[in-house]
Amino acid sequence: MSSWPSSWVSLRGKSPKRTALLISVLLVCAAIGSAAPTPAPPAEARSLLREAEQLLDSGAYEQARTVLQQVTVLAPDWLRPRGCLGVACQALGERGAALASYRAMQKGSLLGPPEPVDVVAGYGAEVLWLVNSERLAQGIRPLKPHPMVSLVAQRHSEEMRDLGYFSHDSPRTEHQTPTERFAEIFGFQPRLIAENIARRYGFGLFSLTMDNLRASHRDLMGSPGHRGNILDREYTDLGVGLSTNRSGDFWLTEVFVRFR
Repeated sequence: MSSWPSSWVSLRGKSPKRTALLISVLLVCAAIGSAAPTPAPPAEARSLLREAEQLLDSGAYEQARTVLQQVTVLAPDWLRPRGCLGVACQALGERGAALASYRAMQKGSLLGPPEPVDVVAGYGAEVLWLVNSERLAQGIRPLKPHPMVSLVAQRHSEEMRDLGYFSHDSPRTEHQTPTERFAEIFGFQPRLIAENIARRYGFGLFSLTMDNLRASHRDLMGSPGHRGNILDREYTDLGVGLSTNRSGDFWLTEVFVRFR
């Protein structure tokens, strides 16, 4: 069984357009391919989410959790608050609640029959937990999982599987680099972006297991470039994409972003 990791990083000086960012977040389900757009969250929910994100950034995790729980009641189908709630719960040591919130957010970046979507979303949730565990252990602010950044990562993992390559550079010139793939979804370039990718495969063995996923994470942490992306204090948001084939081989993509 083999595991291959690779990392890519680009620094950008451009700040995103806030209007474009808001529109992108509100239309996340439409961008993912939902048959009908999800209604925009109520203004109160949007205001509370901004408050909660500020609380997360300041380390006030218990207060953030309370506010985010209010948001999920006001806008139960809104994915972004689910990821943020996972951060608050993880920082408070509530593993089960954190993974449930991460899993709910990850499902929004996946299409397909419910059962495999649930399984892959659960593995993606574990990756989010592992990355933020590393950051919290070092006293670094955890990354906020973003459903549309996960969509960027998910599409790349699926494309690597379907086209049979393993690289940060896609053979499709319209979205060759991580920056271009981000812009394809969001409509603008991020201020900062980096990408980790890993592949694990076996010969006649089903390699998509929690043990192997954690082993791939350890491989990434053992590489200075990948570890640097995971622990970089400049990034604020994270997306995770995980694809698998019938043999259970998997391709993992982690996208680290700072919007502004």
